[in-house]
Amino acid sequence: MPLLDHHTHSRHSPDGREPVAALVEAAFSEGVSTLAVTDHCDCGLQQVFDWEERLRGSAEETEAARLCIREGLTLLFGIELGQPLHDQKAAEDILGRYHYDLVIGSLHNLQETQDFYFLQDTEADPAVLLTRYFDELLEIARWGGFDILAHLTYPYRYLGYETTPPIASFEEQLREIFTCLAQNGKALELNTSGPARSPGGRMMPELWELRLFRSCGGELVTLGSDAHAAIHVGKQLREGQALLREAGF
Repeated sequence: MPLLDHHTHSRHSPDGREPVAALVEAAFSEGVSTLAVTDHCDCGLQQVFDWEERLRGSAEETEAARLCIREGLTLLFGIELGQPLHDQKAAEDILGRYHYDLVIGSLHNLQETQDFYFLQDTEADPAVLLTRYFDELLEIARWGGFDILAHLTYPYRYLGYETTPPIASFEEQLREIFTCLAQNGKALELNTSGPARSPGGRMMPELWELRLFRSCGGELVTLGSDAHAAIHVGKQLREGQALLREAGF
């Protein structure tokens, strides 16, 4: 089965490290047949990062790589649009700037809070945070200005799987999200970055959630390494394919 990596970041993401050319070389080495460069654009943070300059750099570098790419690899230009409803006007303006091959929608932080990455030692009630997270994710799903909904269980990575309510506690919210995605032809991402970066890391989402998505009518799932460095491009995609087969896709 062909390996398709639909979620990677170049140096034009604030937390990215390397040029698009390095991601392309890594994709060839890993046997990836389709690579999408999806640099970050987090809405509501326009005053912190110069997104316009970053997006222009990502677009130009990806196009330059396309012009000299070797046979056997399809290179896509995309974007990871974070927190689009925190500034919907900005999000829709950004979507109109370029012709994106794909748009990833994601949620890294709640309204008026930091990225979950910074909440690892928070004293806030994780059940409250997760309820708010899935509420906001549902609103993004209803908005629908994206192709792929990324890393569904992102907060669990930082709040901790053992110290937070199990994902099944939020089944009704998940059903609403999944049904909305399915009815509108949107894809759910299987993000492989957890096991790719650390022993014991988990796929996002896991088997139970994937089966639930399928039971809600979901048919479209993409695989993404979420690589922020060339060394992670294409990692764990085969394992992700096996998980999808187990889930019935």
